[in-house]
Amino acid sequence: MFEFFVISIVGVLLGMSMMWMSSQQRAERLAHENLEQMQKQIEVLMHQNEILRNQAEQQTPRADDYVVSSED
Repeated sequence: MFEFFVISIVGVLLGMSMMWMSSQQRAERLAHENLEQMQKQIEVLMHQNEILRNQAEQQTPRADDYVVSSED
């Protein structure tokens, strides 16, 4: 009876540790997937920022675009 009790406790502890390890691995995998997704979003945002910057530079008048006449 005592051996059954010890084996049962060892089995429960082993099962709990296996569940904890699998949950740790799942958490690490999800964290890695989230990191990859965030990196892709950052790349997209940087690309959009570059496009907007180029558009703004094209639409912004420059000092070279104005001719200053000295006849005034």
